[in-house]
Amino acid sequence: MDIKVTYGRAEGLTKLSAFDKALFNAGIGNYNLIRLSSAIPDGSNVTIEKINWNYKEHGYKLYVVLSKCIETSRNNYAFAGLGWITQKKHIGKGFFVEHCNSSEDEVKNKIKKIVKRFSGI
Repeated sequence: MDIKVTYGRAEGLTKLSAFDKALFNAGIGNYNLIRLSSAIPDGSNVTIEKINWNYKEHGYKLYVVLSKCIETSRNNYAFAGLGWITQKKHIGKGFFVEHCNSSEDEVKNKIKKIVKRFSGI
């Protein structure tokens, strides 16, 4: 199974408008998202790829593991991150790790720490 990891960011006047803009920025704005847990099936190939499927299909189902972070106060930041660990580099069974924080560095460090901790599994 090929799993594409895409990403998006946005600001908006409401939480929902910001989330919708972030989905469009990630290239998946016109899909009905079905959230999955963090398990990666055996034999999967995980790649980071900025996609643009916004106008490919409309209203179709898209299975996602989603990391999001919402900040409602002005001049504050919200960062969400997604990492993963698989049996071999980018291939095999494994799991995703999601984290959210007001610091980008904190998100990166937390994900790296968790992935490193479970790299022996």
